[in-house]
Amino acid sequence: MPAPDYLKNSSGYDTNFADSRFYGFGAALTRVTGDVTLDRSYRGGIILFDSAVGGAITVPASLPAGFNVSVLQIAAGQATIVAGAGATLQCQQGFTRTAGQWAMVGIVAHDNGSFTLVGNGA
Repeated sequence: MPAPDYLKNSSGYDTNFADSRFYGFGAALTRVTGDVTLDRSYRGGIILFDSAVGGAITVPASLPAGFNVSVLQIAAGQATIVAGAGATLQCQQGFTRTAGQWAMVGIVAHDNGSFTLVGNGA
């Protein structure tokens, strides 16, 4: 299976899995530099969290079950994941932010308004 290549587009890089069994799969990369509230446009993508001082990523209750996004901290500032009004946020380890530069966390809606954090958090 060939390794994926990375293609530059106007919002960052997208993955292209070419002839692999994941052909047709891509993950939109969105660079954010501070606080952001998620909406459906982030679904299935990767947020490149690029902040020297950190910020909040708010997860609103309105996102549907099955929504998922990954957050990759690419600078010194940590991304803190915050439950919006009416949302519930769980994590088996109890973390709510990325662990440090190059850490990645995933946010998954397992039910309407209920989210689980997974990955390299603190």
